[in-house]
Amino acid sequence: MKLNLATDIKTRTGAPDKDARLKNAYVEVRGDQSVVRKRPIAKAGIVTVVGVAQGGIDGFVVNGDVLIPIDANLGGYAIWNEDDKSSVIYLDAEKLQTTTTIGGIGNALIRSSIGKSSGKWYYEVTMNEIGDGEDIVVFVGVATSAVSVDSILGADANGWNREVNFGFKLHNNVAAAYGSAFANGNVAGVALNMDDGEITIYKNGVSEGVMYTGLSGEIFPCIGFSASPSGTHVACDLTTNFGASAFAYSVPSGYNSGLYE
Repeated sequence: MKLNLATDIKTRTGAPDKDARLKNAYVEVRGDQSVVRKRPIAKAGIVTVVGVAQGGIDGFVVNGDVLIPIDANLGGYAIWNEDDKSSVIYLDAEKLQTTTTIGGIGNALIRSSIGKSSGKWYYEVTMNEIGDGEDIVVFVGVATSAVSVDSILGADANGWNREVNFGFKLHNNVAAAYGSAFANGNVAGVALNMDDGEITIYKNGVSEGVMYTGLSGEIFPCIGFSASPSGTHVACDLTTNFGASAFAYSVPSGYNSGLYE
């Protein structure tokens, strides 16, 4: 549901507050979660909030086409970092959908805007189109900032990947069996446990078990692609939910619902 500028917004008590209105933005309510989004006419800078909106949010920063709440406990979710990606990976306006038309690109990856060295965090990646794995392989995983955006995720000690086209994982250039192949429409849930240095992948809400241990330092979510330069390729398309909207599956017990500052 989208609330127009003149619509009252409920306070934490659930009572309508005529002063709790947003300028240059609207609130989208999904179940028990509220997401504040920038209106098309909004310019870069601060979006003004009069009074206290639902959840007690009191200000927002417009970052390109994304409205990021200043109150990180209620928003400020990660997006894909347009300044930390291969040039052949393309983003939508909200920087959550990653696409690439593979045609002799070799290797490519993108990192998120937020990395973590502690805490337990959960987010989801939906496989809109991942090809058949013959000429292109799609990776979902994590890496440090040291990994090149033009490399294979997991090819060195600084990256950990789940090859979604197959039942494999890759770290330090060593592949091993893990889980089963994803298909178009499937959802990968990523549970990043930086308190214990572990990462677990969920396939359509079912855990595939701990994928890797020993993660340390600041770790960033990543999506990667690898293609044969001579192959006939397809356009790959994945959508990531870092927590700004309702998840497709339940968040694992003890994990934060999303990735945020």
